[in-house]
Amino acid sequence: MSRFYTFGALVTTALFLTGCNGLDQKVGTFAVADIQQAQDAARASNDLIALNCYATLLPLAQRFGDPAYEAHGLVMLLQKRRDFEQAKTALTNACGPIAMDLLMSMNKFGP
Repeated sequence: MSRFYTFGALVTTALFLTGCNGLDQKVGTFAVADIQQAQDAARASNDLIALNCYATLLPLAQRFGDPAYEAHGLVMLLQKRRDFEQAKTALTNACGPIAMDLLMSMNKFGP
């Protein structure tokens, strides 16, 4: 079950951080709730790797989901992209092990 939450949190956040204009607030609210639920599940199962990832994802999801941060025009959309690029290293370091675990799991099923 923890992998399901992990996958959902990562996919939801990735979609929402790419700048879905008009959907930012709704997707942001969903992403925050999704990450919080995954964080609770990881805490319950003592999954320290997932907890590290969610601790990095949650503040980003909250910031990017803030209605005041919504991209109404091209310049703000570009700024959001720049902000995301700056956060990418932290996300890669914190969530990389989970992403690799998911890839390895999917490889087990084969093409």
